[in-house]
Amino acid sequence: AGAALSALLVVLTSTKDIAVCADTGLRHAELGLQAVDFSKADALPDLGAAPELRGIDAWLNSGPLDLASLHGKVVLLEFWTMSCINCIQAFPHVSDWQDKYGGRGLVVIGVHSPELLAEHDPAKVAAVVKKYGIDYPVAIDNRLETWKAYHNRYWPSFYFIDARGHVRYARFGAGDYATSEAVIRRLLAERVPGSRDDPSVGRKKRRAYC
Repeated sequence: AGAALSALLVVLTSTKDIAVCADTGLRHAELGLQAVDFSKADALPDLGAAPELRGIDAWLNSGPLDLASLHGKVVLLEFWTMSCINCIQAFPHVSDWQDKYGGRGLVVIGVHSPELLAEHDPAKVAAVVKKYGIDYPVAIDNRLETWKAYHNRYWPSFYFIDARGHVRYARFGAGDYATSEAVIRRLLAERVPGSRDDPSVGRKKRRAYC
């Protein structure tokens, strides 16, 4: 990871000792992050080049992908594990973003990084993907190599990568979906200078899971 991203993660992981499966109500201030002021040109600072996906054992809903081939796209990496209730609560929101913005340059990649031994079975991961209607690509990170590349510690975690392949924002824990969606829209607008930052247009909202 770039120096800026590494420094941010040090702050995040040392600010407060929280549950590994991050609490739904956790807010940015508790993690050492400030709320995003989208009125500022530098609202989303450059946190450095995104580490490449590595050590992926299998892919669901897609053939193998790599970030290098996705330059020009906005990429959302979603780290999750099947036993994390907060990850499950986030699924419909992430799927909604893929539905809304996939045609405008967003690529969502789920990264299943297991916590428990039983979660290493790709068939079980596939069953969860099917149960919750996840249709975006999911990388099976059984050896936690991509997890470690991002110095990640929490489920769920979200990394927002711009069209140049640089991390511009990170979110740890469920909740605050409006800010995350605003980040996506901002990065898509940057990708096409002068484009209108258009909200979703009449897509049916997916049901929430509890």
